[in-house]
Amino acid sequence: MPILDIAINDAHNKYLLPWIPNHKNWLQIREVPVFECDDQKRAAHAALEALAWTNGSGLDVTFGPACDYVLASISRILSFYRVPMFTNAGFSEYFESKDDALLTRVGPLQNHITMMVSKLANRFNWKKPQLMYEKSFWESELHEAGFCKLLMNGMYVWSIEKKWDLQVSPRILPSYWDYKNPRQFFREFLIDNVGVNHGGWFNAFVFVIEW
Repeated sequence: MPILDIAINDAHNKYLLPWIPNHKNWLQIREVPVFECDDQKRAAHAALEALAWTNGSGLDVTFGPACDYVLASISRILSFYRVPMFTNAGFSEYFESKDDALLTRVGPLQNHITMMVSKLANRFNWKKPQLMYEKSFWESELHEAGFCKLLMNGMYVWSIEKKWDLQVSPRILPSYWDYKNPRQFFREFLIDNVGVNHGGWFNAFVFVIEW
């Protein structure tokens, strides 16, 4: 859309300026940053910001925010005011609800990645995956945010809701930086937690995420 605005302004300046000196831009773009999008603590503030956007501003469409945690709150407010939203966030499967009819997700989706893993499992007859998630910086995994946490949660939900036949065994790994020889530590961790129980040629797989 901005490129159309540039083209119209360029055509006006070259050909129409003598006849229409006071040309008004047909598209007004307003940048509204949403700060500290690290976890759920901004969700309430995001709702207040969305209310401010729709308070007589003439808002017609929004692009962003690119954060799942604030997207849910903002999307509900904007949907109430019938303002469509385009975002590369909404990675989680929970954004598939039809209540968010005005929300268009243009980025990668958690369900698509999980479906790919599911097809690989069916292709190679994998039954017992070991899901390993390394905490990035928070002391508690409950405070984690971002792609890795959402992907692991989504794959675990598939197991709970029996959307696939895989017997998922999730493990949370200690931080890589807590050990002087992390390579040796993870090697021993794989032996202890995978070992012969998940062994075999193309019989199981390990899915490790580090962000």
